[in-house]
Amino acid sequence: MYPINKIPISYEHNGWCGSNFYLLPHQGWKIHVSATIQNYQTVLNHVAFLSQKLKFSFKYASSISLINSLLDIHGSRINGGKLITIYPQNKEHCSRLLYDLYRFLKNFSGPIILTDAQFKGTTNISYRYGLFVAIEEKNYLYCNGKKYLDKKEPYFLLPPFIDTDPFAKEALDPIKPNTLWDNISLDYAIQFSLGDNMK
Repeated sequence: MYPINKIPISYEHNGWCGSNFYLLPHQGWKIHVSATIQNYQTVLNHVAFLSQKLKFSFKYASSISLINSLLDIHGSRINGGKLITIYPQNKEHCSRLLYDLYRFLKNFSGPIILTDAQFKGTTNISYRYGLFVAIEEKNYLYCNGKKYLDKKEPYFLLPPFIDTDPFAKEALDPIKPNTLWDNISLDYAIQFSLGDNMK
């Protein structure tokens, strides 16, 4: 097991610690790793070990209050489960890291992150395109001289300037609709919850 206190820390802020091996780009494909309260330390140790070997930048929840908040079933549907964020340098780097993380972490459980696409049928390894570093009061992505809001919804969403998901063949197949719901109309939800997703 990799000793967690050996992680080189580049910054600490609001319950997060970061370990940077390169200057982070403004935006790009990023990877999220989720875990449970029971396995988080072990999962983090594996990510830290890989980071040292492969020299990638990442941040992780380092305070128990933040960890509990991210795993709270009544917490944010946008941030829920995002205990570890990995910042690849580009799309190709992201692809390599997804496969490396899969080899080490595929047998660990973790909640599904609603904003992301899951990798190779796992619940704990996912990815999305988004902002790395905020430089304005709002979170904007940039492409060809135009800016786009880094829109976060509780489902996987590509920005307007990306036509296809480059990792789609490894994402989960879309869930087939249940025809029993065809004749039922829902007006609104009384309450949203992360529910069983956060076991």
